[in-house]
Amino acid sequence: MKLNIDTAILKYRRARNMTQEELATALGVSPQSVSNWEHGGYPDIELLPSIANYFGITVDELIGNDKISFEEDMRRYYQGLREYDGLKNLDHCLAYHRKYPNEFPIINDLCIMIMNTRSYKKPEYMELLRRLSQRVIDECTDSTIRDSAVWNMCGAAEGEEFEKWVSMLPQYYGSHYYEMQEKYARRTGNTEKSKNLNGRNNLSIMFHLMERRLLTPHLCDPAEAEEWYRFCMKQIEFFGDGTIPDGWLSWHTYFRLDLAESLFLLGRDDEGWDELTGAVDEAVRVIHLPDNVPLDMGCPALFRGIRCVRRMNEGSFDHYICADGTDMDTQTEGFCYHQNKDGYIDNLIKSPGFDSVREDARFTCLVEKLRQA
Repeated sequence: MKLNIDTAILKYRRARNMTQEELATALGVSPQSVSNWEHGGYPDIELLPSIANYFGITVDELIGNDKISFEEDMRRYYQGLREYDGLKNLDHCLAYHRKYPNEFPIINDLCIMIMNTRSYKKPEYMELLRRLSQRVIDECTDSTIRDSAVWNMCGAAEGEEFEKWVSMLPQYYGSHYYEMQEKYARRTGNTEKSKNLNGRNNLSIMFHLMERRLLTPHLCDPAEAEEWYRFCMKQIEFFGDGTIPDGWLSWHTYFRLDLAESLFLLGRDDEGWDELTGAVDEAVRVIHLPDNVPLDMGCPALFRGIRCVRRMNEGSFDHYICADGTDMDTQTEGFCYHQNKDGYIDNLIKSPGFDSVREDARFTCLVEKLRQA
């Protein structure tokens, strides 16, 4: 049976960014010996434990005869994670990390245990968390483990180190970047910033939920679409305690138009006309909302007094301001916007869900009502 010592030595040497000469010096052998091992030669048997210990691996791993024993050991490892909790889990992960220092899933578990047990508050564990997290970023290609490393460090780091790690998170709407900023503001006692970010993040979550309207296959399953649109409309009405806040009016109008389409597709024309008529009335209200005036988003416990400012002369997109009057730190622009007159008319004329009623005189009247708005 061929032993895979050559592959193992080359792999672990490169993982440490060592030259053959540096490894030879560390092991007390000649550079020619290391070169020979990496080209298929075998070390003397008495050297195997020393080489394995130097790399922090088992002899089985070194000679490539470890798959079965490793898999069995991993079963014991995960069984231990299920049986233990708290500090016992931390010790369990530490022991296996010492045994398998190059296994990133174990490194990830260890970092999570450091966080879960709040051991990062101890300098020695914070340093271990810092070192392992940086190693994950430098060497690991698993995106889930990499994301976990960033999350862990964002939860433990302070000051400039926190800024370094949080900058690795994507800064788009609904991203974890702003959630980490909110947690950090709360952790460092910045109450006002924490509240503003809390409102921003809650609003962003709602935008994400509402934006999923684009994924709703309303032409394929109008019954499901009806349920979805009614749900979203009720959410918006909840924000205004039974009414529709001006900041959400455009969204409510779109959902009501989509609901009307679904009802027509289901053959429930009377209900469809009721919703379409109501949607056009709401669209007229949207068209006449004032530009550059803060609009209420409702539900202050969720949105913390954030208001929406319509900028129709800048492409119809909105921006948002916090309760203290400052611009909200956000990249959600475009995810909640107020449509203009032409947009609503185009929606009515081109949406296939209205094909069955497009020749009806009532439909023509509603389109004309928008044109005259």
